[in-house]
Amino acid sequence: MRAIWIVSILCWLTIIGFGVYNYNDIPLFNKDIVSEKPIKKVVVKKSVVKTETGKRASNENSMRPVTFTIKSTKDLIVFNSEVNSEMKDKFVKKITGSSADEMFIYINSPGGSVFHMATIIETMQASGKKFTCYAKQAASAAFTIFQLCDKRYMSRISSILMQHNARGSFGGDFETMKKKVTMWDSIIRSIELMVSSKMNMSLKDYKILIANEVWMDYPIAKSYSAVDSYAYIRCSKKLIDKVVVEKKKFCSIFGCVKVKITRSECPLISGKTEVVR
Repeated sequence: MRAIWIVSILCWLTIIGFGVYNYNDIPLFNKDIVSEKPIKKVVVKKSVVKTETGKRASNENSMRPVTFTIKSTKDLIVFNSEVNSEMKDKFVKKITGSSADEMFIYINSPGGSVFHMATIIETMQASGKKFTCYAKQAASAAFTIFQLCDKRYMSRISSILMQHNARGSFGGDFETMKKKVTMWDSIIRSIELMVSSKMNMSLKDYKILIANEVWMDYPIAKSYSAVDSYAYIRCSKKLIDKVVVEKKKFCSIFGCVKVKITRSECPLISGKTEVVR
């Protein structure tokens, strides 16, 4: 009788133990977020970005991350500002002026104009090229551009994605404003359909997701299919040592200021801005 009680207690402890330590219920080990399979080697033009596959880590749930080494600015698009007219012009010139079948885009942008974003997206689609994109920060309009890339990468710990409902304002008489709202609603709906499709969700679910802003690091972005995988990124020493000097003029209601920007060709390094007197 005593032996039967001991066996019964051990059985109950075993059942309870499996109930508590069911690792499949822990989001960190969700296979949709952390894959056990190594990332396939990404083919990007070698003269611009060198791609390497790292060694497998000791943790069985770790991947073999892709490492992008930026070697040249040729066929490289650096998206390091707001989505505005100037950035749109640079973007379009770079795409249309390149004969490459594939281009690499580095995105570090807080977003900006829906109108200029739409022009950039249309240029990407019309080019027939493949775009591999790495996002350091991709918010609002930049998030949309990032989603429409063929391959989407971000840092596992330091990249940020953010999206919200489109925002804007109109002026003029009431009837004209209604027509403008109808037009922009149609444009935005078309873009949101493309993005929701890329993220493998319905338009309704996408609208719910972004209703009050959605902020994502890599695990969250992966769970929403907003990124394909994580990657490391670096620049070659030659590119880091290459210095570029730009002169710009910024104007406001208070007047204009001339500045000199000294920066490395490596997009990972911030430039130095000085006021020119």
